[in-house]
Amino acid sequence: SFMTFLGALFMWRRYGLLVSVFSSLALSTYPLLIGDQHFNIKDPIEMAFYTMTIISFYLGITKSNFKWLLASAVFFGFAISVKFNIVFALVPIAIWLVYFLGKNKIGTDLRKKIIYTLAFSPVIVSAIFFVSYPAIWKAPVKELSELAKFYLGVGFSQSQPSRYYLFGFINYFPSLWILVTTPPAMLILFTLSFLFFRKIIKKDSFTLILFIWFLITLLRISLFRALSYNGVRLIMEYIPPMAMLAGISAGYIYKKINKNIKIAAVIIIFASFVPTIYKLIKIHPNENVYFN
Repeated sequence: SFMTFLGALFMWRRYGLLVSVFSSLALSTYPLLIGDQHFNIKDPIEMAFYTMTIISFYLGITKSNFKWLLASAVFFGFAISVKFNIVFALVPIAIWLVYFLGKNKIGTDLRKKIIYTLAFSPVIVSAIFFVSYPAIWKAPVKELSELAKFYLGVGFSQSQPSRYYLFGFINYFPSLWILVTTPPAMLILFTLSFLFFRKIIKKDSFTLILFIWFLITLLRISLFRALSYNGVRLIMEYIPPMAMLAGISAGYIYKKINKNIKIAAVIIIFASFVPTIYKLIKIHPNENVYFN
C-alpha cells in the first residue's frame, strides 16, 4: 500500500494526475500481485522495497536531496533483508546515473552528496541486514557464505523445462507468461510505450530507468539457465515499471490526440480495465491464476 501511494504521488507530481491514475490502476489491478499478496511473504515485499529504492534514488539525484539518497539506502537495506533480488536494481540505477551525469552539469553540492551516499550506504545496508537476520549473528562469515551458496543453488537449478529454450540458453517462458497473464489494457499501453520510446525519453530520463529496470529483470531470469517456476513470481519487480510505462503511454496518447476526443479516449481507457476487474472479483481469492 505504501509503495502504491509513493508511486502514485511521484507519478502525479512528475507527469500529472491522469498518468498517476492510470499507472496506479494498472499496478493495483495486476492479477499476480493481488493474488500473491494473500500468501507470498517475500516477493511482493521485495517488489515494494525495490520500487521505493529506485524512486528515492532518482529523487535524491534530480533534487540534489541527501535525505532521499539516504532513504534509498534504507529501502535497499530492507529489500536485501527480504531477498537478494535488489542487487539487480543497481544496473538500471548505474546506467541512468551515467546518462544523467553525461547530460547535465552537476555542482559541487550534488557531487559531495553522491560521494557521501556511496560512503554511508554500505554501512546502512549492512546494519539493516545484520540486525534483521538473527540467524547469522553467531557466525556471520560462515552463515553469509552458506546464504550465498543457497541463492546460487536455487537460482540456477539443473532441472529446467527444455521445451521453453531457444538456442539452448534463452528461456522464453517468463516472456510468454507475462504476455498471457497481463491484463489486455495494461499490455497494450505498455507495448505502445516502446513505440514512443525515443520521444518520451527525450522529455524525461526517468522513463529510461523504467525501460532498463523491466528489461534487466526479465533478462536475468531468461538467460544463464536461471530458475523460473510458478510463472514469473520470482521476478515480481517487473510489474511496477510496466504499470508506470502504461500510465505514461496513456498520458502521451492523451496529449497527442485531438482535443475533441480527449474525454472519449479517457473513458475508453478506463472502460478497458473493467473486464479485468470484473474477472478478478469473480476468481477472488485466486487472482494469480488469471489468464488474459
